[in-house]
Amino acid sequence: METNTAMKGRGIVLSSFGGYETMCIKDCDVPALGEKDVLVQMRACGMNFSDIYARQGIYTFKGIMPPFVMGIEGTGDVIKVGSNVCTIKVHAASTCTYRMAGTEFYTAGW
Repeated sequence: METNTAMKGRGIVLSSFGGYETMCIKDCDVPALGEKDVLVQMRACGMNFSDIYARQGIYTFKGIMPPFVMGIEGTGDVIKVGSNVCTIKVHAASTCTYRMAGTEFYTAGW
């Protein structure tokens, strides 16, 4: 996945399967914005049983292995839209569902 190295966000990164000590907040690159993507600045991200199971290695999505950014769903504001996005505007509220990619900034296809 391409990233925007000029922007940084934070995410809860799981370094290995195990207990709470395997998680820490780290700076993460912001995903690059594609022509059909929107960039959402997250305001809140839920941590739920899927995250607990992922931390313990019980639940893996498509075989993803640590290290990865935790987070399944969130809500935020659209701060940038791709050149081929015409139904969503900047400042629109957004909900996001994703798999282990709950950083402070998130891109989603539209």
